[in-house]
Amino acid sequence: PVRAAWTARRETARALAEAEAALAAARQEEEYLRHAVAELDKLSPEPGEEQRLDIARRAMQGAERIRDDVARALQMLGGNGAETAMVDAARWLEGAAARAEGRLDAPLAALSRALIELGEATQGIEDALSALDFDPSALESTEERLFALRALARKHDILPDDLAGLAGQLRDRLERIDAGEAQMAALRSAAREAEAAYDAAAAALT
Repeated sequence: PVRAAWTARRETARALAEAEAALAAARQEEEYLRHAVAELDKLSPEPGEEQRLDIARRAMQGAERIRDDVARALQMLGGNGAETAMVDAARWLEGAAARAEGRLDAPLAALSRALIELGEATQGIEDALSALDFDPSALESTEERLFALRALARKHDILPDDLAGLAGQLRDRLERIDAGEAQMAALRSAAREAEAAYDAAAAALT
């Protein structure tokens, strides 16, 4: 009985010492882990988010660059531009066609078709211009989010898509630290019991 009690005391003491060392090492990074998890939770990254944001940003930047050109083209067609000139030309031709014995019928018909095509082109450009319209604040917020994801990924030396997984890994490590506290209490209790059992067995021999 004494030998068995001594062995049990030794094993529980060793397990307690190993657990204390492991918990002490884990506690050294506990502050970092809690800060990192809080930072990741605040940003709340999602897999694939960086690519989606980058595509949206490029689309808005492209729209911003070409929108001015499209707007100028629309301005040239409307107002006193091509449409006005063609309407004026058609009006003059219609007046002359009555005295031209049919020689202006074909040009006048072509001009009428051109006016229809111009109307369709103008409508298409207006639709495109509307599609290119966006809120500048949307570009700003998209860039802020994108750059924040990339900066945090660089900080941890991982890809932006891996941030969500990293958050889970760090939480697991924190949970092991918290669980280690409960484990330590159980090991201390076991060590005390083993010590008491050994003392009782040793006393029985005397």
